[in-house]
Amino acid sequence: MSIQKSLRLSLVLMACLPLIFLTIFTYNLSYKKYMDLATQSTVELAKNYGMGFQSQLNSQIAEVEGLANGTNIQNLVLENYNGVTLGNDSPYYTNVTDLFATASDYAGNNVNYYLYDVNGYYITSSDNTNTDDWQEHMAIPVEDITETKILQCSPLDEIESIDVVSPIIIKSQIVGLIRANITSRYFGSFIPEDGSAFIMTNDGGYLFTSTGLTGQRELETQAFNCLNGADNAKDYGHLKASSFKNIYGFCKLSDSNWLYLIKQQGTQYQQILATLPITMSITLIIILMIAIWVSRILSAKYTEPIFTLRDNMTDASSGNLDVKCDVASDDEFGDLSRMFNSMMDIISNNYKELSASKAALEVSEQELKKNYAHIEQLAYHDDLTGLYNRVAFMKYAYKIFHDASVGASKHAIFFIDLDNFKNINDTLGHDYGDLLLKDVSDRMLSCIASDDILARNGGDEFLILKNRFDTVDDLENFASQLVNVVHHPFILNDETAVVSMSVGIAVFPNNGLTVSELIKNADIAMYNAKNSGKNSYRFFDSYMEDDVNRKNDLADILSHVIDKNEIYLQYQPQVNVESGQVTGYEALMRIESELVGFISPAEFIPIAEETGIINILGEWALIEACNFNQVLIKSGFGPLRVSVNVSTTQLKDDHLIDIIKSIPEKTGMDLKHLEIEITESVLMNSFEHNLKLINQMKELGCSIALDDFGTGYSSFNYLTQIPIDTLKIDKSFIDGICSNEKDRCIADSIIDLAHKMDISVVAEGVEDNEQLQILQNQFCDTLQGYLFSKPLNSTDFIELLSKHKTLHD
Repeated sequence: MSIQKSLRLSLVLMACLPLIFLTIFTYNLSYKKYMDLATQSTVELAKNYGMGFQSQLNSQIAEVEGLANGTNIQNLVLENYNGVTLGNDSPYYTNVTDLFATASDYAGNNVNYYLYDVNGYYITSSDNTNTDDWQEHMAIPVEDITETKILQCSPLDEIESIDVVSPIIIKSQIVGLIRANITSRYFGSFIPEDGSAFIMTNDGGYLFTSTGLTGQRELETQAFNCLNGADNAKDYGHLKASSFKNIYGFCKLSDSNWLYLIKQQGTQYQQILATLPITMSITLIIILMIAIWVSRILSAKYTEPIFTLRDNMTDASSGNLDVKCDVASDDEFGDLSRMFNSMMDIISNNYKELSASKAALEVSEQELKKNYAHIEQLAYHDDLTGLYNRVAFMKYAYKIFHDASVGASKHAIFFIDLDNFKNINDTLGHDYGDLLLKDVSDRMLSCIASDDILARNGGDEFLILKNRFDTVDDLENFASQLVNVVHHPFILNDETAVVSMSVGIAVFPNNGLTVSELIKNADIAMYNAKNSGKNSYRFFDSYMEDDVNRKNDLADILSHVIDKNEIYLQYQPQVNVESGQVTGYEALMRIESELVGFISPAEFIPIAEETGIINILGEWALIEACNFNQVLIKSGFGPLRVSVNVSTTQLKDDHLIDIIKSIPEKTGMDLKHLEIEITESVLMNSFEHNLKLINQMKELGCSIALDDFGTGYSSFNYLTQIPIDTLKIDKSFIDGICSNEKDRCIADSIIDLAHKMDISVVAEGVEDNEQLQILQNQFCDTLQGYLFSKPLNSTDFIELLSKHKTLHD
């Protein structure tokens, strides 16, 4: 909105708003004033009419009591009381009838008088059409009426009425009853026929009319409370209605304990109030027209200099720096015009100086752009492959994730790791490893879309941001393409290299809301793929993170188990099949943590190997097992051989030989009682290196056992190269020798071949006598399994040896 329009609107509002507020205030004040006047008028009317009604009612009460004391009436009733029933022939009958007629005529025939004897039998009345006895319409006996009473709504007449009854008492004896039946017409204007005035009785009912306040529960409750004296009710006042339509005034009739109510309509006051808005609206329109006319004059006067300045500034902004403002007034606009001209002079001079500097800056800008491009290349790209580095990946991925134009596009991050890349560096050298990384990068670049991001994370790890995809099938197809891209051999100068890759995938937003979280989860999924056999891809699932957290927790626990005494050994005896004597035992590592309880070796050993903690645990197990074996030997249990497992990680540690060498000094046990167990798979990994270690162990006097034989490579050719002393048949073959002919033949062949090569055979997992019998028939040397004993702690194992020794002695 322009300044001119704003100024006009402001002036109009300033003129009209006070009048609007004044109109509202005047209307509310008038409404309250008229309401007070109407209420006061109604209350006064109720008070006057109520007193008039009570006065007329009292006159009838006095009339009835006067008739009850009349001589002729008393004599006529006394005749009936004494048993003399003369009826019309009584000398008093005509006199009394005329008296009733005269009184009824005086009341405008709106009151009828009736005479009854003490038994309630009709004697005479002013209304010959109604000769019913007292008992026919009143349940109360005549003798129970001991004083003048008002009875409500007598049903004797079709018209609405009330009864005033008074007993005829002679010498303290009730001998008859006079009843005055009063219609509403008797009270005239005090009880108008339009229902604008009515009487509420002390039981909440109404006299003469059935309308009253019926249906207006709130007003009826107020009236009843006033009648019964609740809430400090006054003798007269008004009921608080929710609208101005009707106004109710009341007057409490203390003589009869009734409430006289009168209703007046507020229509006349509403008509008066209705004229106020019209009058105010006309006034408002007149003032509004005047305000608009004045505002046009004033706004034009004060905005014209502003428009002039605006036009000059528009010219200046378009490049005309020589423009001048010609507003020559002596007010603030004149000052503003002069300051504008001074400012334009300064700007014009500065512009000329800046133009001279611009050319020099443009030359410097080109040089800066070149330098910046070079710096950005160094900061955001990998030197070897030319791909984005991790910093650039994080930057651009973050920008994509927060780009509003992308909308609800789906994103996914791929974490890629080359399998066995270290072997390429170890066998061919790092130069060939660098060439391989370049070729792998080129192949992956050919797979990705133009808006995807490929980056080298470091080493042999890569990251891909899949910017858009439609379905999970699209991601699976892309992941399969990535895995297959390295299936073909790589020709590196004069060498050929073969690698595979493991890929982990995390999808936004299912697997994370930030780039860092998605990379972490994709990394977890990649390790899951690698642990599942490599050369594959895996989508992240929450259970993978649980596994990682579990591994991290266990790694932390494993680093403290020795200090907390949460690691211990169990010992499973090995029994000679022929003699039944215990010739040795296998030391088995066990861990029970205060935090997570018992941890299976199948779970903690891979973690210990991965973190390198196995070297510390393995050294502890070797020393602990040899210490225990030396205690057994000194205790007279014979020259027992203790078998201890050694993992791949321990074999890679050159310190292992030094540990074995120190055993005699640390434990006192001769190394001829120590048997080192190595599994087939461990042995085949870096075979040449491991064979060298085995020969060194043999030179120190240790025995060598090949564990889990038959489950790994099972190349009998290796048996001729490895100086092993014991071959342990895996439990998987022993389980089937009773039911599977092939397993039985394999076990028999292994035993026969081992014996021919002068190698002792231990059968693992022997659990029943049928297995034992078959192994005895196959001349197996030693058994190990639950048939003889489960793994035992040191105390139970010593107790078993004691019983066994006693048995054989």
